[in-house]
Parts: sequence; structure tokens; C-alpha cells
Amino acid sequence: MIWQWLFLLGLTLLGMAVLKRLGVFYGLGLVVLGIGLAWSGLPIRPRLEQSVLFQVLLPPLIFEAACGLDWPTLRRNLAVVGALAGPGVLLGSAAVACAMHGWLSWPWSTAALFGILVSATDPVAVIATFRHAGLGGRAVVLLEAESLFNDGTAAVLFAMTLEWIVQQTGTPVPSSGDALAALRAFPAFLQPGAVLPGVAGATLVGVAAGRAMCLLRRRWTNALFNEILMLGAGYLVFYAASVVHGSGVLAALLAGLMVAADRPALTDELERQAQASLHLPAGLVFVSLAANGMIFLLLGLSLGSQHWLADARLTLPAAGIALLGRACAIYPVSALFRGGGQAIPAAFQHVLVWGGLRGALSLALALSVPAGLPGRDALILATLTVVACSLFAQGPSMPAMLRRLRILRPPE
Repeated sequence: MIWQWLFLLGLTLLGMAVLKRLGVFYGLGLVVLGIGLAWSGLPIRPRLEQSVLFQVLLPPLIFEAACGLDWPTLRRNLAVVGALAGPGVLLGSAAVACAMHGWLSWPWSTAALFGILVSATDPVAVIATFRHAGLGGRAVVLLEAESLFNDGTAAVLFAMTLEWIVQQTGTPVPSSGDALAALRAFPAFLQPGAVLPGVAGATLVGVAAGRAMCLLRRRWTNALFNEILMLGAGYLVFYAASVVHGSGVLAALLAGLMVAADRPALTDELERQAQASLHLPAGLVFVSLAANGMIFLLLGLSLGSQHWLADARLTLPAAGIALLGRACAIYPVSALFRGGGQAIPAAFQHVLVWGGLRGALSLALALSVPAGLPGRDALILATLTVVACSLFAQGPSMPAMLRRLRILRPPE
């Protein structure tokens, strides 16, 4: 089994190098490669499982993404990001749940879970797509930060809703395994009253770890030390939060944000020869890039092994409904800031709607639903379709949309 993981890692790195050379977005290319592997009949057993995603691939990705955020721009837009990741998630989830119940006659419980999990845009897919497009400035900060923050909000709502449904239906939940492992990566358990303590524990660990890293980087500016510290920090913070029954994702996010916020002060204090260590270390960037590529390849393997186009009556409306829910989350919240200093231009709003990609996180949440819960198969099928449409329709069309909206200059 280990050789298969090593084979997939080598294939991911080689595929990324070739696709970059060809000028093709590596995320989409690796998904297609994964689908081809699934259809080839080769004995490739690894798939996108919750334990692999949350315990191996996500920690460096979340930490690196948070560290790389433009803190001054984010600080000026915290109110907007908070509104999109809070009330926006609630509005989008409610809109999707109502549409799935009214149009496809889903039970309210299944519709609510689906509405919440598709409200969590995938930071992996979002950040990879926009970095490939070469977009920068306020638009990309809003989208990346909102994508990182709304995952925590959606995960809390998902876990609380799933907990209530499990209690109401009496569905048995395993005491261990992937279902609980997925939820334990977020600030909630399938236990009453565990949400707030989980958030508090993750916040304490993330802030303390972030502060400690900032102090250490101020004291020791050696480049090798910075490489080792930053490379291990994502995993260390992630697992330290789990010890106090908190969310590893939230803790890694907060720690990374503290490092990002401390960067301007550090730049003023260190000598020019040490300033190179303030940027993201090459080791962390490489590990994050490799984990990013592995997620896309495993996602392709999962898509290729499922018949997610078997029922067009279910799959196609679900993709449209998810996009409608995203619009209901963005446009009303953006209207609240109209006319002020934090107003979101109409073009940015369109980018936020179309750029709200779904990926591995949504699929992992869907797979974490206990097997005995009614409607689980339909939920997973619909989620696979939404993820596929994000990867094959929304992602590839983003550069053209950005140029049409004159946010990204056409290639010379």
C-alpha cells in the first residue's frame, strides 16, 4: 500500500511539472489524470479519504495559505470577510436547502446537510485557480480569506446539524473511524455541547502557537531554522489542537494569520540580509504544493470510481442550485457595504460567486455522514456532481471571466 502512495506522489510531481510546462492548470490536469487512472483498471487502491485529507494533506495547506495572505489588505476587509463567512454562509445554506427540498423533494434533513456542505468553498481549489490565473490585489484576498474562514463556519453548522439529525433518527455512529475523524478536524464532535469548547480550545492553541512562532522568528533569523520551524508548525498546531479536542483547521488558520500579521513589524526590525527568511520558506511551499496536487489527483480517482452522472435529474439541478446558493450568499451581503469604504464592486461580486469552487472539503464532509442516515447516497452523488462542475466548468472559465470583467489583463 505504501508503494502506491509513493507512486501517486511521484506521478503528482511529474504531472505538475509537465502541465506547468504546457501552460495547463495543474489542478484540472491532475483531476483528469486521476479519472483516467480510475478507469484504467490498474490496482490503485488509495482514494480521497477523510483521514488522509485531514491528517496529512490539509495541515500544511491551511497554514501556508494563511501565512501567505496579505494581512494589511485583509485587516481593512475583515468586516466584509466576516459577513460573507457568517451571515453569507447561513443565507447560502438556507437557499440551497429550500431549493433541494422544493425542487427535488429531498427530506429537510438531507437538504439542510447538503446546503451547508456546499456553502464551504474549497480553499485548495480556490487558491490554486487564482494563483494560476495570476490574479492579485483585493479581489484575491477577499476570495482566499472568505474561502478559508467560511469553512470553519460551515463545518460548525454541518456538525451541529448532523448531531441533531443523528439524535432524532437514532442513527448509529461509530466510535472511531473516518466519520468521526473528519468531524474532529473541525470545531465540533457528535457530542452535545462540544462545539464551543472545541472552538475555544482551537483558538487558544492557534493564538499561542502563532505568538510563539513570531517570537522565535524574531530571536533566531537563521534561514534553516525558519525552514524547519515553518515546515513543522502546520502539523504541530493541527495535532496540538486535537489534544484539547479542538479544531486543527481553525488552529492552523489562526496561527498562520498571526505570522502573516507579524510580517510588517518583522520587516522593519531585521537587517536586509535576514529579510529573505520572512517570506514563506521554500520547504513549506513545496510541501504545500505537493499536498495540493495530491488532493486534485485523489479527487480525480474518487470521481472516476463513482457513477456521478448516473442520474441527470439529480445531478444537474444540484450543480445549478449550489451556484444559486452561492449567489444568495454573496449579493445580499455585498449590498450591506454599498456606498462605504469597503464597498465590493459589481465585478468583484461576480468573481466571488463564480469563483466559489467546491472540492475535497465538501466531498469529505459528505463522506463523513454515517452510513445508516437516510439519503446519504443521494447526498454523496449530488456533492460529486457539484465538485465536478466546479473543476470542469467554473475553474477553467475563470481566466476568461476575469479578462472580460477587466480584472485581469489579456495576455500580450
